[in-house]
Amino acid sequence: MMKKKSQERPPPPLQKPLTEDEENEIITNISIQQMQNDCMSGKEIRILAAELYKKRTGEIKEFSRDWLMDFKNRYKNTIEKVSAASIDDLRANFSIEEVNRYFDMIDEMMKDPPNPFLLINFDEIGFGKRPQKGKRKDVYIVKNSNFPPFWRETTDPQHVSVVVGISAACCSITPLFLSTRKKFDDDLNNTLFLRSCNYYCTKKGYMTILSTVYWVRNNLSPYVQLVRSKIGLDQKCVIIADGLKAHLHQIVMEELDKIGNVTLIPLPSHSSHLTQMLDVSVFSVFKGNYNSTSSDSSFTSLFTRKLMHIKKAFQSTVNDELIKSGWEKAGFIFEIEQGDIVSYQFSEDFKGGLQLNKK
Repeated sequence: MMKKKSQERPPPPLQKPLTEDEENEIITNISIQQMQNDCMSGKEIRILAAELYKKRTGEIKEFSRDWLMDFKNRYKNTIEKVSAASIDDLRANFSIEEVNRYFDMIDEMMKDPPNPFLLINFDEIGFGKRPQKGKRKDVYIVKNSNFPPFWRETTDPQHVSVVVGISAACCSITPLFLSTRKKFDDDLNNTLFLRSCNYYCTKKGYMTILSTVYWVRNNLSPYVQLVRSKIGLDQKCVIIADGLKAHLHQIVMEELDKIGNVTLIPLPSHSSHLTQMLDVSVFSVFKGNYNSTSSDSSFTSLFTRKLMHIKKAFQSTVNDELIKSGWEKAGFIFEIEQGDIVSYQFSEDFKGGLQLNKK
């Protein structure tokens, strides 16, 4: 008599080394990184899992790809793995609806325009090699999110980004330098770097939600307070900025609310090469100046050498005439009297040209 062939059973699930709270923390981090246009890779999730495990147990444990697969399957209704492009390579078509929305907000602002010193544009520019340029990567995202999947390139050890702010009065705000380095090298202490610059450490040397909060608190707020002390404490401030959702996060908006009477106008997505004051003029000249000059070899630290090189390029490049050209190329028309911006308008020709660009 033939024996019945036993049915194959699926392998038992892997042992769960993390608590439910720790796994939920991983899901939360996946969501946060997605909002910051820096979605997590599988390796980054496994590293975070090991960190959470060590924090609770004091033990070092390696989390395998099998663990990650099991984790993804258990949370398949919440997260998924997708192929994504780098945000640094993005130059997609912009939406005419977003363009018209931007123009509507500008028109509303122009009914009662802020003082030129309090109409501000800010963004970041990076200085470093891009070994991952043009590549795609598998990343993990939260399903049904309003944030499309992108990732930020891994930077070289000396990568530095600079957050620059400029006003329609054609002056600049104290720049914020970003890098992965938590500490300066000793030779920077003998310079005047921190007299004219601020510094913040981020995971990849790019702007994040927390570094944006830092910029608002330590760069923007002192500038606005100084201007208001001279022209009136009730003067409103309008900020025109890249529409990246990370810049508009709730905790960033809460920090702006502490300044008071601040309105933020987001630029149309993927349009900064046409609409953003810094992109259309200032950044290209800033980076060109940096690339065409040499660093100071008297500094032994390569990191210090790079910081001081960028600072020198910024101070010799970002001047009032260059800032003026950026605002004008982005559609603003200035009325100048004896060297001061006394009023400004927004060009109807610029509007028509941008709308025609989409037809």
